[in-house]
Amino acid sequence: MRVLFVAGACPYPPTSGATVRTHNLLRQLSARHEITLIAPQECDVDLRAVYGGCRTKVITVSPARPGAIRRLACLASPLPYIVAAHANPAMSAAVEKALESDNFDVLHCDSISVVPTIPAQARTARVFNAHNVEAVIWERYVENERRPWVRLVLRSQLAKVVCFESRLPGLFDWCVTVSQDDRLEMQRRYGAQHVEVVPNGVDPDYYAPLPDPNEPALAYIGSLDWRPNQDAIHWLVDSIWPLVRRQIACATLSIVGRRPPEWMQRLCNRPGVSLHADVPDIRPYLGSASVVVVPLRIGGGSRVKILEAMAASRCVVSTSIGAEGLDVVDGRDVVVANEPARFARECVALLKDPVRRAALARAARGLVESKYGWQTIARSLEDTWHHACLGSGIQTSDLEAEHRP
Repeated sequence: MRVLFVAGACPYPPTSGATVRTHNLLRQLSARHEITLIAPQECDVDLRAVYGGCRTKVITVSPARPGAIRRLACLASPLPYIVAAHANPAMSAAVEKALESDNFDVLHCDSISVVPTIPAQARTARVFNAHNVEAVIWERYVENERRPWVRLVLRSQLAKVVCFESRLPGLFDWCVTVSQDDRLEMQRRYGAQHVEVVPNGVDPDYYAPLPDPNEPALAYIGSLDWRPNQDAIHWLVDSIWPLVRRQIACATLSIVGRRPPEWMQRLCNRPGVSLHADVPDIRPYLGSASVVVVPLRIGGGSRVKILEAMAASRCVVSTSIGAEGLDVVDGRDVVVANEPARFARECVALLKDPVRRAALARAARGLVESKYGWQTIARSLEDTWHHACLGSGIQTSDLEAEHRP
């Protein structure tokens, strides 16, 4: 198939859950399809070489960089901030030019932030990938915010998000979600009829099982510039960590991720807590932790960081929101706790019980191997592209016949 793939962020290097997903799907699918990738890019990496060489075409544009005044203006836009702040005329022009100069079987829109770049009159099957149902995230922002004036702003953004997302089923032939929960949300909230689940995944070879360090060490790993992760770290450090240290005085907590704000360094200036920013490889930090914690109170979709920890044979203690969207069972693959006292108690119990940690690690690794490999997941997206073409009456190119089994 000939696919125009419009990405909201540069997929390489993959430094967030969204870019990990996009990168791995492109890596798999560029081997079987002729893909034209349009993405914002700042670095000098040769994306064409990363995603298949001669069969892949790459068009890059400078990313949008709104200043402080522009960011404030985005709050007053009729569009939700997550869309308005990424407005990029260069991206829109690149999409329009690509559609005019080439024929595609499918136009794949990989992020809500680039929906405005997709021309309504594009004569090709259109697929939208929802990394999250954004309305769910913004509802949780509102629920967890205690400052009245901030709640007012968040409610305004929530209304804009719902209005914008409600248009998606009419703009695209097919929608892709990362979980069954999100699929049902798209159907219930917006009446979407053509929705397929293409879950997040992990590379089980890259995240090979690591030996248990048998140390009283916890780790939190995630994108530290993402607001749900920032809320989770506040909750972890303020409400959970003191309870852990009260029972295991020598316990340590490593917080690992990209682009932490300045205030996070001050927050993490607590006994036993260390902050590791923009590390080139998270595997050493997985290797030095006996338990990985995911205390998310805000979120949607599913957590790539849980899959990476499970693949590395690490025990995971998570909230229900952190673990949602994954086919995991509490007590078998992960441990779920939603209150600070219980979350701390489960962490302490696992730190003291290597036999139970080993059992959880085996189950977690087995689940990842059987269900969450990128090769299997890429086939699901490929099938969705075919469904979109059939539903829109478009005959796909001969290229697909060469590679379909």
